[in-house]
Amino acid sequence: MFNVTFKVIFSFALVASLTGCAVGDFGSPNVYQQYDVARAGSLQSCTVLRIRPVVIDTGTGNNALGTAVGAMAGVLVGAQVRGHRRDRSLIELALGVAGGFIGQGIDVVASRRDGLEIAARMNDGRVLVVVQPADQAFMPGEQVYLVSSYSGFRITH
Repeated sequence: MFNVTFKVIFSFALVASLTGCAVGDFGSPNVYQQYDVARAGSLQSCTVLRIRPVVIDTGTGNNALGTAVGAMAGVLVGAQVRGHRRDRSLIELALGVAGGFIGQGIDVVASRRDGLEIAARMNDGRVLVVVQPADQAFMPGEQVYLVSSYSGFRITH
C-alpha cells in the first residue's frame, strides 16, 4: 500500500513541478539572462505613448510532457481500483485519458503569462513597440528608458 501511495503522490508532485518549469522570466526588464552579463548594451530615453495588455505564450505548452505525465498519473490512480480485471483496465484507461487531458491543459496554462505591448516615441521621433512581461507598471506620457541588450529590447524606469 505504501509503495502505491508513494507512486501516486510522486506523480502528482512531478506534474506540479513541471508546470513551474514552463514559465520563464525571459524578456522581463527585471531579469537578465546569463548571456547578457558582462556585455555592453545601450540606453535611450523615450516617452510611453500607449500600453496594451497582452498574453505571452512561451511555447512550452506545445510539448507532450504534461500530457504524458498526466496520463501516467491517471493510470496510477486507476490501478488503485479494486474489482474485476476487465473493469479495472477500463477505469485505468479512462483515468489515463482524463489525466492526459488535464496534464495538457495545465501545461498550456502554465506556458502563458501576462505581458504588455508598449509603444514608445524615441527622442528622434521614431516609434517603437516592445512586448515584455508585465512586471513593471507604465503610464502614457511617462519618461522611460529603452534598454538594448544582447537578448533584445526592454523598457524600464
